[in-house]
Amino acid sequence: MITAALLGFAAIATSFWIFPLLIMYLFIVSIFFDDDWYFLGFFFLAIPLVLIYFSLREAGSFEMPSWQTLIMSFGGYFVFGTAWSLYKWRVFVKDLRKAVESIVSTVKPTVWREVEKLVTLRNGETRKETDRSRVNVAWPELKTEEKGEYLSEVLSSKFTEFLDKEKLKSELRLTPSIDHWKTKGKVFTWILYWPFSLVNYVFGRLIKDLIDSIIEQLKGVYNAIAAQVMKGLEV
Repeated sequence: MITAALLGFAAIATSFWIFPLLIMYLFIVSIFFDDDWYFLGFFFLAIPLVLIYFSLREAGSFEMPSWQTLIMSFGGYFVFGTAWSLYKWRVFVKDLRKAVESIVSTVKPTVWREVEKLVTLRNGETRKETDRSRVNVAWPELKTEEKGEYLSEVLSSKFTEFLDKEKLKSELRLTPSIDHWKTKGKVFTWILYWPFSLVNYVFGRLIKDLIDSIIEQLKGVYNAIAAQVMKGLEV
């Protein structure tokens, strides 16, 4: 009787805690899985699955699904993961474009240039001399290699590791690619660990973008309130 009661309590407790524990686990692990960790992630995925399996089996509420169900489930998982990776890649490239546009429109880089200077001699005469010094140059006036050099320095590593740095500097080629393993590995994590990446995106990016959009729409209202409150203030 006591054993049956304990098993019943375990079944209720297990079914009650599985969902919140999984949610908490997704929150924690999503911090790490979105861009890195690759094969090490298998161990983190296995831990909760094994615990859930044994908990349900001990409670007598686990029934092994058929092979057809398993194949369809895994197939669906990877299909969705592949679709998610395509969306995530598009978001990544749009972020790269936005970062480059921001740099091009607002920055006047400091570069080394040959600058002519007028030098006054002891006899009072002046002559032109060429000296190499650092000067601020407007973006359109920069040479191709200077633009590429500057972008390779100021863009964050998450962008530059997808770019061919040599071609970026010599040809200003800004189209990212996944030609080497390190960047393929990131796409691999988007496919294999898409639940973690999705949770990270929703709570780390989507909600923030939504709040930013709301604030942008209400910016005029905020400014009007500030102007009304400060009206008549003399200092």
